[in-house]
Amino acid sequence: MNCWSRRHRSCALDAAGAVRQFVVFVGLGLLAGVPSGLASFAFLEVLDRAIRLRELHAVWLIWLLPIAAFAISTAYHHAGGAAGRGTTLVMEETDRTSIEGVPRRMAPMIFAAAVLAHMFGASVGREGVALQMAASLADGNARRLGLNLERRRAVMHAALAGGFGSVFGVPFAAVVFAFEVRRRWRPSADVVVSAITASFTGDWLVKALGHHHPVYPALGVGLSMALAVKVGVAGLAFGATAALFIVASRGVRRALRGISHPPVRAAIAGLVVAIGAAIFGRQYLSLSTPLAATALAGVRPAPFAWFGKLGFTAVSFGGGIPGGEVTPLFVTGAVLGAALAHPMGVPVALLAGMGFVAVFAGASKTPMTCAIVFAELFGWHDLPLAALACGAAFIAAGPFGLYPKPLPAIASDHS
Repeated sequence: MNCWSRRHRSCALDAAGAVRQFVVFVGLGLLAGVPSGLASFAFLEVLDRAIRLRELHAVWLIWLLPIAAFAISTAYHHAGGAAGRGTTLVMEETDRTSIEGVPRRMAPMIFAAAVLAHMFGASVGREGVALQMAASLADGNARRLGLNLERRRAVMHAALAGGFGSVFGVPFAAVVFAFEVRRRWRPSADVVVSAITASFTGDWLVKALGHHHPVYPALGVGLSMALAVKVGVAGLAFGATAALFIVASRGVRRALRGISHPPVRAAIAGLVVAIGAAIFGRQYLSLSTPLAATALAGVRPAPFAWFGKLGFTAVSFGGGIPGGEVTPLFVTGAVLGAALAHPMGVPVALLAGMGFVAVFAGASKTPMTCAIVFAELFGWHDLPLAALACGAAFIAAGPFGLYPKPLPAIASDHS
């Protein structure tokens, strides 16, 4: 009887300890997820208003983009410090959290910089903004609470999930993104639980506060071998496009390298974008989501509209204008897919949806994440086709990638 009682007490203590640990892990996730959701909500709402201001009431603002880009870059040059390294710093801190961590000023600086960049027409995105805000706020909270480096690393992974999930409304994909982007396939329990908590908390907060993400059409079609082959071939084209974007961005950066002052480089990039808009039209400015919406509605775009969006984004990104690349790459892929659909004999909307996620899959080296993004946005019916397109894009993009390569894993990754 006494032996049984001891075993029972031991099991009860083990269970209580496991529950306490789980609560701690959830707390780490909330530490990242709550600020991620609040920051993404504020950013998305302000961003929508800034873009509408330019498009509906002040088209002339595009001509002030060189001045805006100069001012933004000047602020980063003189006051940014480590925050000027942007998403690269966030990724590195996720691998090896340092004592200094992610600067607290990163969140307000990228918020203001991205809103201004969009308001004046730069072709940049949103994911870099969300990741940087989430990481800055979450790591700041973790340092204030005196968490050790291992716990802060869990919070940083959670911030990746919370930022990505809240800004795009894809919580399942965001959890995968937090690990796939850093190649962490055997994370510890605290990292997994905190990432899941942060992703779903951030997404719920954005929606609960009243922001409405775009509604995408359901794209379910019957699966066949012929269609799979065509989607796989298209995926190779999407991957080549991802590599082209990265090469073009680096080319712009190299071309401007001879100019020693970064704000002047940003101003030149802004001037090129403004002149390009005057020549080729304003549809390539900012997010360009109407281009993607048209393609996803089954309407064939101009044959080289995808190249226009890619070019505007490469100039903005390569010129050092802060923001992100995901939404411009979503748009580039959707328009390219719609252009390829007719000659390949594939429904326009379906191939546009595949391109929407596959170009980013090739550029970010996150094919699983992007396949799940497709499923969350367009329906789970065609997940196998999306996985095929994203996998082919991943292969075709070769060594080219947006994010820095992960640093070697530390022991706690495999505990």
